[in-house]
Amino acid sequence: MLPQFFARRYLFSPKSRSVVNLISGLSVVAVAMPVAAMIILLSVFNGFESLVKSMYSAFDADLTVSARLGQTFPADAIDTAAVARIPGVEAFSFVLEQSALLEHAGRQATATVRGVDDAYAAVFPLDSVVSAGEYRVRLGDIERLVMGQSMTYMLGIRSLADVNVYAVRRGSFSSLLPFDNYTRRTVPLGGVYSLDLETERTYVLASLRLAQELFSHPGRVSGLVVRLR
Repeated sequence: MLPQFFARRYLFSPKSRSVVNLISGLSVVAVAMPVAAMIILLSVFNGFESLVKSMYSAFDADLTVSARLGQTFPADAIDTAAVARIPGVEAFSFVLEQSALLEHAGRQATATVRGVDDAYAAVFPLDSVVSAGEYRVRLGDIERLVMGQSMTYMLGIRSLADVNVYAVRRGSFSSLLPFDNYTRRTVPLGGVYSLDLETERTYVLASLRLAQELFSHPGRVSGLVVRLR
């Protein structure tokens, strides 16, 4: 009760004590403004944190099953029917990731090519972040790429065009014929997505079939990405 009494007395003092009233008002403002600024600043940072998490969640799964030894494993080693029956599992997709060299009109850049199957859209719905073209890595027998906007700038791509993809051929290396050490595929660009700068420069999406042919891993995958309810 005593603090409230002094607060009422000096905040709402009579006119004869207007100086005390002014000093009390300035003190309240001096304390309230930094507190309000801190609340606004923390709210902004919380918003940025949510934005960054939503960006990275476009390529970071809730759960990823990977090989215990080595980089790949046979896709049929996982009982997909048993995975679908696990409570809490909403969707899952096989992926095959490996680094590759991209080339267009004399410009080159390295990227992580992620081969995905038809169920990938259920795990990572990327339709909302596609800024050009569409999110489809395969149209029938036609293979297509979906890459980040920053990667298109690095390669000098101004419209949907063909991109040369080079991957190191496993099990063979020749210093006399260096081009024979690489598997090359020319794939049209089907879509461009817009996320954060690092993700756009890192990931390029392709079909799982194309990735298995490009990296010489028939029937094998590097992981099973799972989306939880």
